[in-house]
Amino acid sequence: MSKKKLVLKTDESQKNIPSTLGISDERANCLIDSCKKSISKTDTLTESIKEVTEEAENLEEFAFICFELGVMHGIQKGVKIGSDPLLSIFHQIAMNLSND
Repeated sequence: MSKKKLVLKTDESQKNIPSTLGISDERANCLIDSCKKSISKTDTLTESIKEVTEEAENLEEFAFICFELGVMHGIQKGVKIGSDPLLSIFHQIAMNLSND
């Protein structure tokens, strides 16, 4: 039995991650708010992911939530942006999105 492949639907012509994933600004803001609430009341990234991804309506929202939680968790836990290359990339992307 072969596994079903999961593929993100994206639109590379869009200017930010939510739009690229087909997520409206309103829905993205709602998911971001949920991520912020979860980060403030959980101790680990895994707990936050488990809690917030239950709100995901599709694979694209699931990916967006994981991205946001990763950035938020790293920043909240005091990971220095320059000390982690992946977090540095996520942070730069997040900063660019907030300037759109």
